[in-house]
Amino acid sequence: MSQVFRHKDAAEVSVIEAGKKQAALGRLITEVSLTLNLSQITEDGLKVIAEAIGAEVSEIFLLESEPDDPEEQRRLRQVALHSPAEFRAAFSYDNVFEYGEGFPGLTIQKRTPIFTTNLISDHRFLRQKVKQQNFNLALNVPLRANDQIIGTLGLYSRNPQWRLSGEDIAFVEKLAEALAMAICNAQSYERMKQAQAGMNALSNAVEILNTSLNPRHVLVRLLSE
Repeated sequence: MSQVFRHKDAAEVSVIEAGKKQAALGRLITEVSLTLNLSQITEDGLKVIAEAIGAEVSEIFLLESEPDDPEEQRRLRQVALHSPAEFRAAFSYDNVFEYGEGFPGLTIQKRTPIFTTNLISDHRFLRQKVKQQNFNLALNVPLRANDQIIGTLGLYSRNPQWRLSGEDIAFVEKLAEALAMAICNAQSYERMKQAQAGMNALSNAVEILNTSLNPRHVLVRLLSE
């Protein structure tokens, strides 16, 4: 269970009603359970979370390599973005970060949320084109599944009234955990499909070899598969 996040910029009182929190969590779980398509899961998940929290923009960065090797310096890549059309270019411009770099990399490194109400002057945030769009509030939380962090969820707003409390941020962590589990399931399914495709290809090759001893015939049939 997520602990209440403490931060000097966090509001004292939750801005999200308890009933709306439960409804949002239920809707998210329902939406991401309907498919094993990774793109659909991330797209639907970002939309639900942004609407629940009141963020203008939401995004997901995922680790490019396996998350179980702490010695490897890993890279994060943006895989999904929910944004009004006028902001998509700014948020898509810098879409790769190294471990420990920028908000996504620091969130992974520290394994804790990053929240700021003064994004424009925050030296940790490296995406100048986003700052130029006057986004001043940002929350990045780890995408955590089975005690492994697989990426980050980012939420952004220009609205000065978007003051999340520590309780609200803990709720976002719950949403992120549900989304991370769905992402892991989709990734496992994709790996299983790839493995099955490899086994099928191997089986076909063995069958071809067993039906002909002519190397030319074997090559032609393999290339035609």
